[in-house]
Amino acid sequence: MKNLIILAMVAVALIIFNGCQKDELVLIDEQPQTVVKPDVYVENGYLAFKDFEALDSLKKLLNNSSNETLISFEASKRFKSAYTVRNELMKKADEMSETQILGYLDEVSKRGYFDKESQAFVYPFYNESYSKILNEFGKVKIGNVFYQLKEDKEVIEPDITGTDFKGNPKNLKKEIQLKTGLTQLKSGVLLKETILSDNRLRSMLQLKKEQFVVYDWIIVNGEIVWGVVGLNYEVYYRFYSYKQFLLYKSDRPTYFNWRTMQAQIGGNDGFWYLNYYNANPYLERSPYEAAVYYFVVYGSGLTQTQYYPNVYNVQVSDFWSDYMSSFHGSLIYP
Repeated sequence: MKNLIILAMVAVALIIFNGCQKDELVLIDEQPQTVVKPDVYVENGYLAFKDFEALDSLKKLLNNSSNETLISFEASKRFKSAYTVRNELMKKADEMSETQILGYLDEVSKRGYFDKESQAFVYPFYNESYSKILNEFGKVKIGNVFYQLKEDKEVIEPDITGTDFKGNPKNLKKEIQLKTGLTQLKSGVLLKETILSDNRLRSMLQLKKEQFVVYDWIIVNGEIVWGVVGLNYEVYYRFYSYKQFLLYKSDRPTYFNWRTMQAQIGGNDGFWYLNYYNANPYLERSPYEAAVYYFVVYGSGLTQTQYYPNVYNVQVSDFWSDYMSSFHGSLIYP
């Protein structure tokens, strides 16, 4: 009898315990769920990314897709990129008379979108391969960090909204001089420019290097500090097809063709080493028509090293655009 009483007591205890567990589960389920932000979204007119990898992935996708892909992306996000702004400004110039154009180009120059010396529509920042993901002012957000590219500088500042940061936010703002020069040269180098028989339709090839510095809160010696998470470098060919008018250049989309014979980049201070040589290089071609096309020869990925990859030797045996199929130029660096 005693055993039956004990068993009955245990059974009641289990029923009560299970009932409590069910009540607790119901209470947990009723709590508000954490909102997970998408990898990329629009915030105050600029794109915001989950992390640098998400930014780099979208940048590569848009730079290797047709203009229609960018138009569709911008429409879906209700976002206008610096690339689109430059195109709109240039198209407006194409519609103007010679008496109107001079004053207009002066206005566009003040906005940083026209360079009077080269007579080219440009960007107010050096890292132009990021133009499809930056807004008109070169601004973007990665994680909880704001970035703004200005000329060859990068202005970085953390988003302290919703934090208990008690210091002066101005002390966290960083302005970094980007390392954009090649090994022996201080800027993007004009390697070859060719001119058609009408002396106006032209094609250009440059070798350029870009740096992007990523900041965030990091732990150093057990303390949380504001510092560098990593650096990203890219060395690329910049193809450009345009029509030269009296006062400015206007884009003319085409397909670009080239053959890379040799490339020696990196191998210093922890960078991987690209050592490519082919006496009979195969033909490479841009995947879509474009006035400007970037072909990345070397990408470091996000690295911790404070140095930058050396460019020892790059040789393109010939290149041409479909506008100038009869011409074969060459590129040798250095």
